[in-house]
Amino acid sequence: MIALANPVHPGEILSVEFIDEMKLTSKSVADSVFLAEDDIESIITGTADFTAELAFRLSAFFGTTPDFWTALQQSYDLSLVRGNDRLQAKLGRIVPSMAINIQRSTPY
Repeated sequence: MIALANPVHPGEILSVEFIDEMKLTSKSVADSVFLAEDDIESIITGTADFTAELAFRLSAFFGTTPDFWTALQQSYDLSLVRGNDRLQAKLGRIVPSMAINIQRSTPY
C-alpha cells in the first residue's frame, strides 16, 4: 500500500470539515462535549491523537459514529508508519513465524 506524502491528521478534518464548516469555535465544541478547550486545540493542531472516549463524545455532538473518528486516526497512524523508511527496512528483515516453524519441522 502506498503511504501518503503528507497524511492529514484527523484534527485537521475536525477543524476544517466540522468546526469551521459549522462556524463553531473550539471552545464551543469543548464546552459541548465536556472537555477543556486546550484538549480540543491539541487535537486540532495534531499534538494529541483521538481516543475512543473522544470519538464517542464527538460522535454524540456531530451526529457521526465513533468509528468515523477512530478510523481517521487509524488511517493517519498507518500512513505515518508506511512512510517511515527506517521502520519499513526493519520490517523487511523480520522472518515470519510460519517460516521459522517450517524450518524447524523440516527433517535434516
